[in-house]
Amino acid sequence: MSLTDVVTLPWWVVIGSVLVAIFVYFFRKYYEDSLARRQAVELKLAERKQELYMDFMTKFWGPVTQGDAKFDGASFLQEWNRRMIFTASDDVLGKVQALQHASVAGGNYMKAGAELFIAMRRDMGNANTRVTAQQMLRSIVKAAEWDEVDKMLAGSWQPKTQPPPPSASQPNPKT
Repeated sequence: MSLTDVVTLPWWVVIGSVLVAIFVYFFRKYYEDSLARRQAVELKLAERKQELYMDFMTKFWGPVTQGDAKFDGASFLQEWNRRMIFTASDDVLGKVQALQHASVAGGNYMKAGAELFIAMRRDMGNANTRVTAQQMLRSIVKAAEWDEVDKMLAGSWQPKTQPPPPSASQPNPKT
């Protein structure tokens, strides 16, 4: 096609072609910009989730499972839940509530915790994770306590209770 052929084309074909080219250029530019913005937001959200979930593991789960009597888990969870509401997935939010319910009701908080960790893994991008609650529990308890994992999953496990402190009305056997 030569220049004389283009000049002989109807004017609406030439203008239409130019308009389509302009439209395609701006659409592509808009799409690339919105894709870049979305990727930046997703990256920031992933960073916040990683920080949030690591805080839970190190500042809450560790002290709770190690029996730190001085640890104030309720105040930590209160502050952590405020941050979690805007960052975590719906599944993680539900699992946190299940963990809190199990803890308050004296239920199987270890199983609820394992399910929460699996939900956290999925939320962090491991959507097809095949880690089971048993594998998760075995990774967070001592190998000597692995036989307790089956009890935890079967629902027959109950948290060990601390013996009540001796009261003033009971005689102290050491005296």
